[in-house]
Amino acid sequence: MNSNGAINEVLARAGVPIGGVDIPSILLTKIYADKVHSEVIKDILDLVEKETGVKCRMEMKEGKLFIFKQNDKIIVPTFKLATNLPYESVTNAISNPSRKRTIEEMKNSIKVIINNEDKIRLIDTVQNSELINQYGLLQKLVQVDKENISEAKVVAQNMLKDLGRVFEENSITIPGHDDIRAGRLIEIEEPLTGMRGKYLIESANHTVTNGIHLCSVNLGVI
Repeated sequence: MNSNGAINEVLARAGVPIGGVDIPSILLTKIYADKVHSEVIKDILDLVEKETGVKCRMEMKEGKLFIFKQNDKIIVPTFKLATNLPYESVTNAISNPSRKRTIEEMKNSIKVIINNEDKIRLIDTVQNSELINQYGLLQKLVQVDKENISEAKVVAQNMLKDLGRVFEENSITIPGHDDIRAGRLIEIEEPLTGMRGKYLIESANHTVTNGIHLCSVNLGVI
């Protein structure tokens, strides 16, 4: 069964209303026993990301669950300073910007291993030599099942692409909008901190004070 069909079947069995499932299709060979529905779905999405490099997100909307490709959910929220003024992007009114860069989670070497009959065997290694020269060796071991040996190199390449970078912890305050929700992407250009490009909304805290709707947003790089 493919990933889309499996997730739809799991959600139907769990009685969860489905809004839509639009993720890359991969062939599943695993058999899930004694696992709760949420763990099965999470594992399937993890496998999709490892094999295709595409991150997927889940979102509840109007009582239904939507599962979609992260890059498909770019928002362009707008606001009005006054009723007689035109709409403009909320990113034109950024306040309290903060940016922190870290290599704590960076990995520049991925080793794929398989545990076969109590013997650990190295399957493949993928590295980013430029990052190793710059930051030193930061290695991660990944174990794959026997059934997925053929995808080992692809898994390692996708993981290196995701982890082989400088991570960021960013936050801003912007005018509020209903579209500003965790799991969505927003384009930012903030000259004070140097933030520029698409960022993942990791959390969004909405407040309304004296009729003014603001949103404090934590952003991650993609």
